Amino acid sequence: MLIEDSPHDFYAVQRGLRSVGLAEGLIHCETGEEAVAHLWHSDSIEDQKRLVRPHLILLDLNLPGLGGAEFLDKIKNDVDLKHIPVIVLTTSDDPKDIKQSYALGANSYLRKPLNRQAAQRLKEYWFDSAVLPE
Repeated sequence: MLIEDSPHDFYAVQRGLRSVGLAEGLIHCETGEEAVAHLWHSDSIEDQKRLVRPHLILLDLNLPGLGGAEFLDKIKNDVDLKHIPVIVLTTSDDPKDIKQSYALGANSYLRKPLNRQAAQRLKEYWFDSAVLPE
């Protein structure tokens, strides 16, 4: 899942992911609210069991409305979702943003742009090396 409001950044990330074979099945949400609606779309326990969760979330910090930090806090405090790795993908190099992201439970913090080389490293670690929960 990629939570990104900028069309330019979305296409750049998508190109990077596509270049290493990770774009298939990419879920794109433009806002934190849209991502929340996707992840928490039903109160029904049966619907929640059938829901296919993303293996990984790439999260822009600077989102309109429900910002990246608020979304991160929300997902990392949900017993059913906190296991999903969240990688903050942002232009910010502000030490406060970095510290806050990790304090809220981010699994990694990457600076944009996500070019082919960065996408390859992301793939090698998160999809080829790390063992993720089902």
